[in-house]
This record gives sequence, structure tokens and C-alpha cells, in this order.
Amino acid sequence: IDEKCELIDEYYKSGDINNYTIQVHALKTTCRMIGAKNLSERFFELENLGKNNATDEINKLTPGVLNDFMALKPYLEPYAAKEDTPKEEFNRERFNELLGELKHAIENFDLNASGEIMNELKAFEYDDDTLVSINRLDKLVLDLDFNEAVELINQLK
Repeated sequence: IDEKCELIDEYYKSGDINNYTIQVHALKTTCRMIGAKNLSERFFELENLGKNNATDEINKLTPGVLNDFMALKPYLEPYAAKEDTPKEEFNRERFNELLGELKHAIENFDLNASGEIMNELKAFEYDDDTLVSINRLDKLVLDLDFNEAVELINQLK
């Protein structure tokens, strides 16, 4: 949430309306998927303002919408992955199995299963290069960038 808010804030303050619009579109979808329908509608409004290059309205509305989005943090925090969990020894067979399950979940837009599978994948010990890829995959899944996530899954397999 912090990262997305900072990015949107940066784009709207710098006048990069194209990237601003892309980011608020993604949050519109994310909010809809987690049941924050009113907030989703507000991001939809910002998206339309971005498409119409209505910078005055964007400047007026963006801070309030981002504040409301930030207010979701305490409610979503229990679902965030914890870094202090012990790591499991890497198991290639289980790793490939989980990647297949993740690909299937992504293709079926099953966000709950995708999150659970990512948590299982993050539980393994990895070499540095693979860890970078797993962290990138996690970010792609969280950002709902499913096409790139599937590409990365295929590379990891």
C-alpha cells in the first residue's frame, strides 16, 4: 500500500498522467477484488480524470483517495506475509508442483489460492538469484500482472 501510494503521488505531482492513470486503474481493480467497492469507484473516477487529462480535479481528489486507501492497511496487515518464519529446505519437486498450481490459479483469477501458493513458495530457502525471482513473482502476483507472472513461472520451471 505504501509503495503504490508513493508511486501514484509521485506521478500526479510530476504531471505524469499516463503512468498515474495506469496505477489508479490497477488499484481500482484491486479494491474491487477485496470488496472495497466505494474506494474502487473513487479510483475509477481518478482513472477517468486521468484519461481526460483533468489535472485540476486529479490534484483535488487524489490526496483524499490515497488517504482512504492507506486506511486499509491495519485491516489487511494480518494477511501480509511475515518475514520471521523459518525457511524450509528447497525441494525441486514441490517447487515445480507449486509453480504449476500458481499458474493454474492465475489463469483462473483465483486470488486467494495465488496468495496461499506464493506463501508456500516463499517458505523455501533459495539461492540469491532464485530469491530475486521469487520476490519478483510475488510482486507481479500482488500487482495482478498475471501475464508477466506466467512468463516468470515458465522461466522458473
